[in-house]
Amino acid sequence: MMWADSGEPVSFHQARQWKGRIQPNETVRDKMIIVSPRPAWTSTTPSVVVTDTRGVVLAQGFHGKDVRSAMYWAGGMLVVSVENNRIVLSLTDELLSRPRMWAVSAAIATEVTPHTHVELQGNADQSLAVLRIGDAVLALRVNGNQLEQTILEQNVFAVRVLKGLGRSRIAIAYTIGESAFLSVVDVDLQAIASTNVPASEQARIEQVGPNVVMLSTVEGASGTVLSLLQPTPFSVGTRSIPIDRRLVCPVWVPTGMVLAMLTTRNGRPELVVVPANEATDVLPAGTMIPGDYGSPEAVLAHGDTVVIAFSGGLVTMLINGTILSRDAMPLQMGENAQCSAQGDVLLISSTTSSMMFVSSPHPFWFFMRFIDTVLRFVVPLILVVLLGIFWLMYQRQRRFFAAMIDIPGAGLVFLLDANGRLLRTNDRAGKLLRINKSVPMRRLFRSYTQRSGLEALTQFLAQVQSSRAALSEKIVVSESNEQREYVFTSVPLVGLLGRSVGSIITGVDITEALERRRLVNWAQLAHDMQTNLSTIRLNAEQLGDDGDPRNTERRRRILFQSGVLIQRVRDLVSVGRSEDITRIAVHSAEMCTEIRHEFDPVMFPHVTFSMKLRGTMMQADRLKLSRAIRNAVENAIKSLRGKAGTVEIATWFDRSNVFVRVSDTGVGMDAETLSNMMKPYFTSAKDGSGAGIGTMIMQHVMNLHGGSLRVTSEPGIGTQVIFRIPIGDQM
Repeated sequence: MMWADSGEPVSFHQARQWKGRIQPNETVRDKMIIVSPRPAWTSTTPSVVVTDTRGVVLAQGFHGKDVRSAMYWAGGMLVVSVENNRIVLSLTDELLSRPRMWAVSAAIATEVTPHTHVELQGNADQSLAVLRIGDAVLALRVNGNQLEQTILEQNVFAVRVLKGLGRSRIAIAYTIGESAFLSVVDVDLQAIASTNVPASEQARIEQVGPNVVMLSTVEGASGTVLSLLQPTPFSVGTRSIPIDRRLVCPVWVPTGMVLAMLTTRNGRPELVVVPANEATDVLPAGTMIPGDYGSPEAVLAHGDTVVIAFSGGLVTMLINGTILSRDAMPLQMGENAQCSAQGDVLLISSTTSSMMFVSSPHPFWFFMRFIDTVLRFVVPLILVVLLGIFWLMYQRQRRFFAAMIDIPGAGLVFLLDANGRLLRTNDRAGKLLRINKSVPMRRLFRSYTQRSGLEALTQFLAQVQSSRAALSEKIVVSESNEQREYVFTSVPLVGLLGRSVGSIITGVDITEALERRRLVNWAQLAHDMQTNLSTIRLNAEQLGDDGDPRNTERRRRILFQSGVLIQRVRDLVSVGRSEDITRIAVHSAEMCTEIRHEFDPVMFPHVTFSMKLRGTMMQADRLKLSRAIRNAVENAIKSLRGKAGTVEIATWFDRSNVFVRVSDTGVGMDAETLSNMMKPYFTSAKDGSGAGIGTMIMQHVMNLHGGSLRVTSEPGIGTQVIFRIPIGDQM
């Protein structure tokens, strides 16, 4: 039994329902593929059917096959089926005839069960498709009569093929150890943008305008985590939304991305649509949906129309809150539902079932609504409503300001009025400007940004004040003798009469995210180099001795330099990927002696080593600690710059700690170099021979051991580096 509110412009009725998922044809809007589950009782039922919106069957095939997915691609159809518990890919024409078949890549050809997640994605007009099998993802391309298969990633929990986003082709979410990442891959299958995201088995990726958005649920927490990644220009963001992920739908409109969210207030469903950067714990007022349609199942969208599926009805609305239809009918929604529209036909498809709805206009809906409105309201009530609207808008703006400034994790927040005066900041912004609650507000922002290091921020605020438009810019500022990178964004504030009343400026610290991405890049480069270096070393070891002492010396130098490079490659892999330490019993003096003997006197004839050792046993990661001390010795040798000098290695201990000192009689460092040397990737080498990794490894290893690193230096006298390592529990 179905009914529709006569006061709405249109109504929908369910025309057809299928078991399985619908795949529309993007080029021929009237055609679609229906993939049905394999029947257990017959081998003659087609698993793939091509039909039109009128229900006319145009083609059918794969009778009795276990087909998991299909789509229009490469001028025909790509079908994924399971045969003998293995994935088979078939490329056919649009009549499902003359199939070409390939087995899936052997690298992930594991046994496929009825519960294995198999998903096929792609665009009919692009040459690249994606196949997900369980937690592995393959990229597919047709090359002549061959189907090229490239493994993109393992441990994947969400994937999406992108369209119309420059060189970006695929968004993929995966885990590495305890961390999870959202990455965008280009047409050459190279990652061009990446950000950390929460790991979640219940996650979905969507393309919203130029943005890649992931909606996920964190285990043990309620609501939704929205992670945003914009490949070009690079931008990332994360925020929490107090709504179930099935009831949150990001939508792209001319003004940017908005979030359509279904919440319940006073027992009534309400659709709230806000800009993505305004989503807070306190949601503003939205559009109440009259009627009783049961429990909400999903919020979907096509274009600027929002489709809300309840267990007992279907409601469609525009982004501005206008209700288009309200129809009561029983609905059975499966997981990962998607929505598409073809003229007056609405398609809703999930993994297990799909439905087609056809709309019918109500020619007298406006008249019926007008009569109802006139009968319900009188002039005094209209005035009260108008006053209430102004009051709600005022309260909404106040709540927005308060929430934006005080929300945890909001970064830096500044509130400027129309004249450029600073009205309010949160604690983090106040710390950056070195002001507290006793400092009076309502002065021009330049009065608060006079100190050194804030010049770029001052220029950005001046640009915001002059343009009165939404701006975003990456800015480097100095904070507590440290340079940090922020992405500052301005949001213009408009009063009730449309005049500019100021701006909200937010700053998100991206320093750590950039550092993590650089570390991963270094580690990947090092990993790629290990095999080649090991091959060079093995070949050098197998060279025969022809009796020529010069060749013998050359062979020894090749082996020595290969060993040094292999060790440095391992250092890069360690600092980029390993956060765990394996503590074993280590004697500090013995370890320092071994490190000393790694430096051949023939290679360093100008260096005099001095050993002052008073050692003891300690619990430490011998490999990582040896690398850190070795880096300090290498830096000491470099500081001699080929001239005769002394490198001293000393060790001593007290009741709690072991101390290792590496000192030299080299050129030393001035105050500026000494203050910068602990910064990641800083190097004083002018010839490109250093990358700033050695000092970073030393600091990283000390942090892992719970110790510390102290460096002192004087120009012309030398440098000393002191490691403090906790002894640990002795067995």
